[in-house]
Amino acid sequence: QVPPAERQLALRLWMPDAAHVALSVRDHGPGVPPEARAHLFEPFYTTRTGGLGLGLTLCESLAQAMGASLVLAPQPSSASERGAEFVLTLPAAPGTAPLQPAQHLPASVP
Repeated sequence: QVPPAERQLALRLWMPDAAHVALSVRDHGPGVPPEARAHLFEPFYTTRTGGLGLGLTLCESLAQAMGASLVLAPQPSSASERGAEFVLTLPAAPGTAPLQPAQHLPASVP
C-alpha cells in the first residue's frame, strides 16, 4: 500500500487509430505481481484481504458490452514508471477528430 500523501494517478487519452479512443490510468504503486497478471479479470480472484474479486470482472464486462476492451498494460520496463496501468479502448464516434498531443497532468488520489 502506498501512503495516502504519495498516491498519484497518471491519465492519458489518445487515438491509437482513426476508429478508437484509448484512456489509460496508471498508478505509482508496486504494480501487479507476475503470478496475478493472468488472473486479474477472473471472477472472485483477488489479491486484497477482504476483496471480493469482482471489480475488474465487472469493469471488463461493461467495457465489452460497449464494444470496448479493458486490458492490463505490460509491466513498465523503467523503474520511474512503476505501478499498474489499465487501458480502456473504446470505439470513436463517427467523425471524431484526432486528439491534440497528450498532456501529462498528475492527479492526487485522497
